[in-house]
Amino acid sequence: DSECDFSAECLFYLKEFIDMLINYKNLLQIKIYQNQNITTSFVGWKLLKKLFSENFYIRWVSLKNGYLDDKLTEIIISSMILKRIRYLNISNNNITNKAMYHLNKFLIKNQTLSVLYMSKNPNITINGIRLITNALQMHPNILKLDISHMNLEGGGIFFSSLLNENKCLQELNLRNTNLSKNDIVYLASKLINEDSRIISLDIGLNPNIGDEGLKEIGKINRRSEERFSRNAETD
Repeated sequence: DSECDFSAECLFYLKEFIDMLINYKNLLQIKIYQNQNITTSFVGWKLLKKLFSENFYIRWVSLKNGYLDDKLTEIIISSMILKRIRYLNISNNNITNKAMYHLNKFLIKNQTLSVLYMSKNPNITINGIRLITNALQMHPNILKLDISHMNLEGGGIFFSSLLNENKCLQELNLRNTNLSKNDIVYLASKLINEDSRIISLDIGLNPNIGDEGLKEIGKINRRSEERFSRNAETD
């Protein structure tokens, strides 16, 4: 496996390096981290589009803290839509619900993604997240979803539908998402079912769930303990 951590100098002054990477079969990981000169310039956009469009070997993409806006997100995601991407991290950027339409299309087309991290994007609302949960309902390989640190109040019904339809998701991070009591009730209704595959659920820092929400969390914990005990006995 090879990893390339791009710097601004690499993209602006070593264009030949990008051309070389187009057909580099061992380039499996791309990380663009806090490189504002890359993601806010026309030259950087062109080079990124070229790389993601023409390299068919990339599997792991991290754009965390990448100063992404909706337009660049559209360019990159559209370029990767037919690639076999397995890991995508777009956390902590400047994207909004508009970018979620393009991510929705990507998730419907891409059936290999197993990890999606998109936390700390405060301009994405529950309407944008609904597009993501809808696209993931029938996704065959998604294992981890992190949509923490955003205002997702009222999203319980969408998370419930996701858990009801998707049978492979194992980790769901909803930490600090302003969940309400009703959101927790919706979640609990699916998580206490026998066919739930969730093994890790983070719902911390959600003070608005109230006493009823805490009771529902208790039900989830008890059911998890029962499953653990049965599995231990079987082993």
